[in-house]
Amino acid sequence: MFAVLNSATALRHAMEHAAAQRDRVAATLAKLDVETDDLRRETETAGADLESAREALLRGRSALEGCAVEIATRESELVAARARQESRARALREREQ
Repeated sequence: MFAVLNSATALRHAMEHAAAQRDRVAATLAKLDVETDDLRRETETAGADLESAREALLRGRSALEGCAVEIATRESELVAARARQESRARALREREQ
């Protein structure tokens, strides 16, 4: 009779221990689900930020190319203006002599 009671007690303890473990595993899984959801949202946000950064980089490069063209145009105009000024200065010196 004591053996049956001891076995029943041991079985009850094992079942209680298993139930406690099941509850801990369920709590851990719930936490992991929350973390997974957070990571998914952060990944989506990072992806959107990356796409925005790429678009901004393309706009910046395009603006830089536009500036380079503008600089080349202005430098060409400057060379032409200097040539005209030099030509006028030369003509003025010739008339003064």
